[in-house]
Amino acid sequence: MRIPVFIAVILLGLAGCQTVDITSEVTRDVRSYHHVFVRTASNDSAHVDQAIVQELQRLGYDASYGPRTMAPDNTEIYLEYTAQWDWDFRTYLIRLNVIVRDARSDVKLASAGIFHPGYTNKSPDQLVRLILKPVFGPKK
Repeated sequence: MRIPVFIAVILLGLAGCQTVDITSEVTRDVRSYHHVFVRTASNDSAHVDQAIVQELQRLGYDASYGPRTMAPDNTEIYLEYTAQWDWDFRTYLIRLNVIVRDARSDVKLASAGIFHPGYTNKSPDQLVRLILKPVFGPKK
């Protein structure tokens, strides 16, 4: 049985759109830290900060979020993020980058990024889970 050429082209095109590119760089193991503060991005109207905190708590961390000035005294590491949204008949998160810094020295401990083309249907929560796992993993 032969597949018509136009169907084969469509299937190949859709297969190529299923990729989610994840990059991560961990310069220091952050799993020994306990208290994470997620600095809310000034343009975050989609509550990505809350999704990050929920995932960190699921991984076993004490996590909270808010503006930079609201960090608790026991904060050991800061997580900063940038979220880029796109629209193609629906709004979706296309790129998410995170940087993890030591709260005392401001030294970068880790960073990660994820690029998600809109052809696949992944929620922001799923993307947060994918990006945090290589950096934080399960708590020690």
